[in-house]
Amino acid sequence: MNSYIKVKPHSHRKYRILQKYLAACEKFSNKYQNFVYIDTHGGSGKVLDVSKNQLDDGSILIVAKIKPSFSCCVVEVDRLRCTLLKDCVRDYPNVTVFYGDCNVHIDKILRMIPEGQKFVLCFSDPDGLVYRGKGGFSCPQLTWKTIDKITHFQRTELLLNLPLEAIMREAAYILNNPDSSVSHSMEVTLTNFFGSDKWKSVEPGDYKTWLRVYLSERLENGDKDRYSYIGAILVRDSYTRAPLYYLVYASKYWLGGKIMRDIMRREFYGETKPLIEQPYERFIYED
Repeated sequence: MNSYIKVKPHSHRKYRILQKYLAACEKFSNKYQNFVYIDTHGGSGKVLDVSKNQLDDGSILIVAKIKPSFSCCVVEVDRLRCTLLKDCVRDYPNVTVFYGDCNVHIDKILRMIPEGQKFVLCFSDPDGLVYRGKGGFSCPQLTWKTIDKITHFQRTELLLNLPLEAIMREAAYILNNPDSSVSHSMEVTLTNFFGSDKWKSVEPGDYKTWLRVYLSERLENGDKDRYSYIGAILVRDSYTRAPLYYLVYASKYWLGGKIMRDIMRREFYGETKPLIEQPYERFIYED
């Protein structure tokens, strides 16, 4: 079981949010038969819950088990994980697995989808900024160009893990080692992720500003194809309470924004409603 991706209790928050949103998508899919799901970081299919020492369903299996099924495309860059992933989904013919870099495969996947005829939910869940494999191979886990391609494809929605822990760690290293060759490499990585160098003005530990810069640079501003309904929820380590990542949602549809706002609000507050409700055009749940 050690070959499966290991998850801690906080990871179940993103899976719950994904599962609840898919329940809403399922209703529309059953009615219109026009839903496609993309998973850019499929992992090992099953995940190992280290707190219980048991295997649970990862994101692609949560989706694959929905009946009636719809088309799913999933990418995994790690060879061993991809082998496990293929084994986990072998009984689900609606799932197509791609081995390799999602930044390379995204063009092929989008070409497979009739643009304008399908509603597309893309779940992008990198566990850092750079994938480092065997034999010295490495590649960016997610680039700004990939997000732009998804953004500009018609009828897309995005659920994204913004990897705060990795971002803040690399920003702190750059600040403390400005002349290091490693710092230069990290600067390239961060710029490749954000799509500009505006991240350089952010203090390493200022996690709220990291989110705002990413939203501004990648999802909000620009041409008419950018998203109109954007939200996020901060996920902390269950034990240390350190900020780990924001789960970011972006949509071009008001109904999606309303549904996800309500899901994230309940996940953050429980059944207690806040005194002031955030608008579904932009909602951020953090502390």
